[in-house]
Amino acid sequence: KQKELINLSLYINQQGEYMKQMESKLAKIASSCTDKNTSKELRSLLSDMQQGLRSDKEVDSLYQEVEEKHRDFVSRLQMRCPSLSPRERRLAILLRLGLSSKEIASMMNLESKSVEMNRYRLRKKLKLDRSENIVHLLQMI
Repeated sequence: KQKELINLSLYINQQGEYMKQMESKLAKIASSCTDKNTSKELRSLLSDMQQGLRSDKEVDSLYQEVEEKHRDFVSRLQMRCPSLSPRERRLAILLRLGLSSKEIASMMNLESKSVEMNRYRLRKKLKLDRSENIVHLLQMI
């Protein structure tokens, strides 16, 4: 089951990367377009694409499956730190599965720097020292 989840997450990761590439190309075309109506339509399409990236049903499905499979972990994590947000719980689960920050960034439609900042905040909430490995701790919970 865990292998299936990892495969699904990798597939979603690849699809997200592809969509980001298409988004970048579309933005480039929209910025270089001289016809105002066409440029406006391209920007509208780009906006729709960006919105679609944020509300990806496959990603939500993955999170639900992962949270269901790791229900015990989530409850132990909540006992340890009840102030965690749903997003922070998802990050903890993905880190526990061994995904890299880059893979998590792609799945969550974030920049890698944002994931690093979220990891920092999670470490802070879990009261971890800089020398402690967050992934190791999450796997031990």
